[in-house]
Amino acid sequence: MKKVFVYGILLQDIDGPSFGIRSDFVKAKAKLPNFKRESTSYIRRENGSHVEGEYLELPDELEEEIYRFEKQFGYERSLESIITEDGKMKEDVIVYLVED
Repeated sequence: MKKVFVYGILLQDIDGPSFGIRSDFVKAKAKLPNFKRESTSYIRRENGSHVEGEYLELPDELEEEIYRFEKQFGYERSLESIITEDGKMKEDVIVYLVED
């Protein structure tokens, strides 16, 4: 299983289910500190801001499939820390980012 933070089309209430993301893969609502949302699918680093999303645990094969999809649009995996809604930090969570 891979730990992933999603913030755009992969969210449950947007298009996550069409990518094979089941509700039982969603472990918590979470925040990604020091990022700011620019659009549904793009965020950028900005100190003092945060992006809200979902913390997922995905089967390795599904994460690889989703990453292949994201990569074609310039997204890369980045390891970032998130804060779950219960306030617990999670380290080494995959976030798909287009770096400037």
